[in-house]
Amino acid sequence: MSEDGRFRNAGARYDAFLSYHWRDRAQVEDLARALGDRGLHVFLDRWYLTPGLPWPQRLETALRDCRAVVVCVGAGEMGPWQQREAYVALERQGRERALPVIPVLLPGAEPALRFLGQLTWVDLRAAPGDAAALAMLNLTLRKLRL
Repeated sequence: MSEDGRFRNAGARYDAFLSYHWRDRAQVEDLARALGDRGLHVFLDRWYLTPGLPWPQRLETALRDCRAVVVCVGAGEMGPWQQREAYVALERQGRERALPVIPVLLPGAEPALRFLGQLTWVDLRAAPGDAAALAMLNLTLRKLRL
């Protein structure tokens, strides 16, 4: 953290860690591509986990080293691993107050977000490719590079 209290992680490998339930993987992969097309480097497990190697440590490292965590919430409950990722992100945010933990509502999501409901979310429920919502998310993630 810098002297002014802002989170600074110039060495972060990823602009954002995408947390999601496996049933939402197609929509989240589309979101990851859209952010990548805007020049952002996002961690999506399907892109970076190596078959045959342990993955929990890789997730932990990516969560620790990212500039922001995007928690994608679709229809139904969050999965057990997604819940763990969200808790780790919120715990980190407790230590690093300027770390954004950004809920993204996917089609079918109900906004009953528990602790995540205290954060401003990006609403993609009506249109997963909503240009304005994606632009807002992009701008937020880009500001973290400063």
